[in-house]
Amino acid sequence: MSHAWGQQFLDVVAALEDYDSRQPTPTVFWFDIFSNNQHKAPDREFSWWQTVFRDNIGKLKRTLLVLEWDDPKPLSRAWCLWEMVSTVDTRSEFHVLMSPKNHKSFATALEEDFGSIVFKTCNVDLKSAQAFNPSDRNNIFKAVEATAGFEEVNKVMIGIMGKWMVESGKGALLGLPEKERAVSVLQNNLALLLKDQGKLDEAEPLFREALEVCRRTLGDSHPSTLGSIGNSATLLQDQGKLGEAESLMREALEMRRRTLGNTHPDTLGCINNLGMLLQDQGKLSAAEPLFWEALEGSRRTLGDTHPFTLTGINNLASLHSGKIE
Repeated sequence: MSHAWGQQFLDVVAALEDYDSRQPTPTVFWFDIFSNNQHKAPDREFSWWQTVFRDNIGKLKRTLLVLEWDDPKPLSRAWCLWEMVSTVDTRSEFHVLMSPKNHKSFATALEEDFGSIVFKTCNVDLKSAQAFNPSDRNNIFKAVEATAGFEEVNKVMIGIMGKWMVESGKGALLGLPEKERAVSVLQNNLALLLKDQGKLDEAEPLFREALEVCRRTLGDSHPSTLGSIGNSATLLQDQGKLGEAESLMREALEMRRRTLGNTHPDTLGCINNLGMLLQDQGKLSAAEPLFWEALEGSRRTLGDTHPFTLTGINNLASLHSGKIE
């Protein structure tokens, strides 16, 4: 089992006890505080950790990472990341554990603060990881550079944590009452995470269900419905279904104009998004007036240096560049 020494010892033990209580047979844990002679560890050549230690992870066949979702210390520790790398290299199982009290707050945060959890747990950068012994950190870095490289290792680690977040989100979603599930913030956030991970086919039914239920229960012009329309449209665009995406974007824009006016930031965002979609389809003449409208509206209501305005300038420049080509 993998953990950071800065974690509370009793919380780590509680996480292991909770895990063991859910297993069909008693579990034997390889816990470094008890199983590894810390006085002799510094005398080991790093090649030992790179071979014997890694191979033994393969023999154990399972790594349990004890994590606190709101302060994921192991993701900033070089040794913990090395253990994760070794787990992947040996094709062993990987599981994330939390203490019962942390798991309770995690369940609440999945519904109320999903984006923050993703940011904290799915942003891994091995180069910024620390170790108590600087030489350990240097040796781990050398081993990574000699094999997959930092970029690939970061990609693998982010993939592992991203998969865990998806599994956690799906589990929490099943725990919601069926009537609340489709219109929940959690389902929307889970779909967005799947979309960001490139799992478009998994995200699509979640977005479609949310949109269908929003239309039926809230009406076509409700803000939640319009948000669902926008999410479905951008997903369809990423899938290459540009005709379907355009139809939804036009519907959303019409509703935004009617309910918010032509210069509201949400309306300007819809105008801009539709323009980019039309540009992607090669409909440059149809896209240009939309880009001009978005830019002029942004200048008038937000000013010349607002990010919306600068994006509008960039979009027009990109459009005219395509025309020149």
